[in-house]
Amino acid sequence: MTEPSKVVSSSDFDDWFSLNDTVMGGSSKAVCRSSSKGLSLEGVVVEEKGGFVSCKSPIFSPVLNLSNYQGFELKIEGKGRTLKF
Repeated sequence: MTEPSKVVSSSDFDDWFSLNDTVMGGSSKAVCRSSSKGLSLEGVVVEEKGGFVSCKSPIFSPVLNLSNYQGFELKIEGKGRTLKF
């Protein structure tokens, strides 16, 4: 028997947190924020000594049902650099 699907709300993202390259000596900075639109990650990536920012979640059990969302929006100012998503 499966459990009913969980409806996602902005509070579902409250436990998410940023994980930046500072753990490896870098100086990139970003912040995860939850809102009524979902989750956002805003920051600056500094390529030297690491060069990454990320949003990390706790382990979800049961997994999140994201069917209420239509997609995601990604805005990047790459300044001519090659970036991976």
